[in-house]
Amino acid sequence: MYRTGLFSLTVAACLVVAAVPASAQFVITSPDGSASLKLGVLAQPQAEWLENADGETTAQNLFIRRIRLMIGGKLGDRFTLFLDTDSPNLGKAGADGKRTEATMYIQDLILTYQVCKSWKLDAGKLLVANSYHSGQGAGTLLGVDYSPVAFLTSAPMGMQAGRDYGLAARGYLGGNHVEVRAGVYQGVRGTGSRNSFRTAARVVWYPWEAQTDFFYPGTSLGKKRVLGLGVSYDQQKDYSATGADVFLDLPVGGNAVTAQVNAVRLDGGELMPTLAEQDTFFAEAGYLIKSLKLTPYLQYSRRDLEADGAADVLARRPPAEPQARGRSDREGRGSRPPPGRDAGPAPPLLARGSWRRAGLPPGSSRLRPLVASAGPGAERCVARGPARWDSLPKGRGGSVADTGGSP
Repeated sequence: MYRTGLFSLTVAACLVVAAVPASAQFVITSPDGSASLKLGVLAQPQAEWLENADGETTAQNLFIRRIRLMIGGKLGDRFTLFLDTDSPNLGKAGADGKRTEATMYIQDLILTYQVCKSWKLDAGKLLVANSYHSGQGAGTLLGVDYSPVAFLTSAPMGMQAGRDYGLAARGYLGGNHVEVRAGVYQGVRGTGSRNSFRTAARVVWYPWEAQTDFFYPGTSLGKKRVLGLGVSYDQQKDYSATGADVFLDLPVGGNAVTAQVNAVRLDGGELMPTLAEQDTFFAEAGYLIKSLKLTPYLQYSRRDLEADGAADVLARRPPAEPQARGRSDREGRGSRPPPGRDAGPAPPLLARGSWRRAGLPPGSSRLRPLVASAGPGAERCVARGPARWDSLPKGRGGSVADTGGSP
């Protein structure tokens, strides 16, 4: 197998950006309290310096990573609603130098019916989680953004960020220690819309405290003791995605450790020929130092493609020079890609290491926020690169239709 390694470092600084954090959601409640409507906004300005694929130049951007309008509500004790829009990467320039202009669409539409204490039914435009990481909400990520391998199925399916239209059951059994998710989705419809539906299932075991939100949360800042062991399977015709993951959020001597490991095997088959057969891997770990309100963390991502001549992608920290590696013959010589099978450049931005500072009071005078949000996810301030500061969400996991913030 011919491989090229391309390494990219997220270079950044502690930027001071004027963005005022909102401290609360706007809530409308019926006189008897049986119905409510909550409105919120998420805005995330971002500064970015990324090494280009040529290894010699740097792409520089000041842009709006996320701008979202969010609506959540409930009707009685059984029906809840969550809807949010997104207009991602506003103003960011691509390889051709053209900037992304406003394109707003519905990111999530989740209608939930509480069947009984243990089971819920979700319908609408839903996030289909192939791993813990790909099921997280953007407001609770340990890092600034998702791994580049989190949503590889989205483009071949014509969807955004792992979403699909469908109906899914979500159950919490054994005292909430076992989570079961199973759903039927549109998937790739094909000519005449005659393809069979997409089906996906996921099971997670929580031996300690459980996670019961639709979107998986991240660090609890040492407030919870969570271990999750999950497996997932997603298929439609000859497409399949099989995943396994471990998530840990653990108080340690007054501080806290948050870590996760995700491995997913993808095969687009003839249904999605642009999704090559491959193995993906993502891992991250952070350690909260409560006395400093600081969390150094490290992320690592990797893609291994099965086809000869395909460009595998690996990430290291610290970065290294690109390398070409391949199968070795008996004399120890590295092989070249087959004729006509140019590997091409590997995708950038696969290694991140930085610092995260958490727990500052909303509106702290010591820092001006780089990210402000209201509604689900509450206040949040981040700077991409060596440092990150957070005023962590208030009431995580229950502010709007148990979403915990959406990706």
